[in-house]
Amino acid sequence: MRHIEVRIDLRTVAATPSSYWASMPLCIIDSVWSIRSNYEKTVCPLVRRFAESNTPQWDGVDHSTPPRDGSPTVKDLLETIQGRLQNGHAIEDLFHNKDGRPNRQRTSSRSGILKADAVRRFANALFSAGINQPSDLRDAAKLKKAEILVRKIPGQGTGITFTYFLMLSGEGQFVKSDTHIRRFVSDGLGIPWSNLVSADRAARLLTEAARRFAVNLPGLTPAKLDHAVWADQRSRTRPHSNGAGGGSLEPERYRREDSDATGCQRVEKRGC
Repeated sequence: MRHIEVRIDLRTVAATPSSYWASMPLCIIDSVWSIRSNYEKTVCPLVRRFAESNTPQWDGVDHSTPPRDGSPTVKDLLETIQGRLQNGHAIEDLFHNKDGRPNRQRTSSRSGILKADAVRRFANALFSAGINQPSDLRDAAKLKKAEILVRKIPGQGTGITFTYFLMLSGEGQFVKSDTHIRRFVSDGLGIPWSNLVSADRAARLLTEAARRFAVNLPGLTPAKLDHAVWADQRSRTRPHSNGAGGGSLEPERYRREDSDATGCQRVEKRGC
């Protein structure tokens, strides 16, 4: 707790409004494409280009509220993808870079699949589980089935991307326990980066801390604290050593694009 108070301006975090995509399809694309991609330079522009490529265009601007029923659905995304494939487009041609060339990034350098294919499979998993619009996310049985199906997709076995999809869709009680989060928690516990706490333990501790702080800061959610920690950690090249909880002085350099065991990277959907 002390480590969090030292590193994070909790009052500002609690008071800062969140920002969201307008529809679940864009949340799917964001959550998948965030794997080993620069969020501001690659992910956000790519999501917006896809939204604008539809006829009529999908809403690709920031909103202060999560996606609502009535916006483009998971079925709409699947039909859009299928229609383009039937018109002769290859799967890798569905998403483009700024220069117009297809973005052929893969979910992993080892046995990964094209992210475009991962988006299609992710959407199909949700739809197969009965999740088509935001209100469906309130059904625990559907969520459980969807998570099982999504985690069978190559590169999605940890479940981190599925959790991030839920966070983007407005579920604020989750933490996306990537390497940034695990490093931050490890610093607070005085554990060296060479032996990071597990993703489950990091998520559990950060979630519990957010709930305790929220007693006096009602606007603070686990998802908001998650983003604040990620922002604090994203440019770190070595553990914190501030007396709050120890922290090894062992240096460990990493690129900003390399942000968790599965490569996931994110910022809270805010003005990108």
